[in-house]
Amino acid sequence: MTQMNIIQVVAAVIRNEQNRILITKRPANSHLGGLWEFPGGKIDADETPKQALRRELKEELDILTVVRRLLWQETFQYPGKTIHIRFFECQLKDSTQKVSALQVADFKWVRPEDLSKFDFPPADAAFIEFLRSEQKTPHLNP
Repeated sequence: MTQMNIIQVVAAVIRNEQNRILITKRPANSHLGGLWEFPGGKIDADETPKQALRRELKEELDILTVVRRLLWQETFQYPGKTIHIRFFECQLKDSTQKVSALQVADFKWVRPEDLSKFDFPPADAAFIEFLRSEQKTPHLNP
């Protein structure tokens, strides 16, 4: 499979003051509709991954963020498509800004240990396991 066939995707791990992580629910009429995910989306041809993530977060949730370090990346094969997903640590530029569900069905702030209680796309499974193990060993670096 050539690089051209791989869909480039970015996702954000945003934590609040209570160490809860922001997750969003995919719209019912979208690919993998109704599943929960880390907010983000596709990278446009003229964007860097960090630029794409800032744009997607503004479009989907009306939030301004600082994109920090890359936490995890992997290539995942779905039937009919392959994605390369990068998960970045992010933070809100202003912790008092209001999150709005503009292009998502819903959003929640959840404890890392509760992520397994939500239905996520298969491409997120290994990363969620990494996040859960990171809680047990907070000095683990990817």
